[in-house]
Amino acid sequence: MKKPRHFNHKPIFLDERRDRLAEIENRARRELGLDVPESSESDGLHGVFSRGQRHTRFRKNDGKGLDTRKILLLIVVLLLIWMLLL
Repeated sequence: MKKPRHFNHKPIFLDERRDRLAEIENRARRELGLDVPESSESDGLHGVFSRGQRHTRFRKNDGKGLDTRKILLLIVVLLLIWMLLL
């Protein structure tokens, strides 16, 4: 009989080096009597999942198209020109 496969999940957002460095810094601060900042587990996770997927990323305007401000400014300028001509 075959044994079931073992679950081996390695999260993609885990940065072990950064975690070890933060732990060393906190330990050094405690030894020196300095204030150790409180950290939340979700501090480094904000937006990781949405930025990780191509179809869920927020689109950045790279200057190739018209954004909302440019369109609004264009409409206001056209309205002003139209009012001056009347």
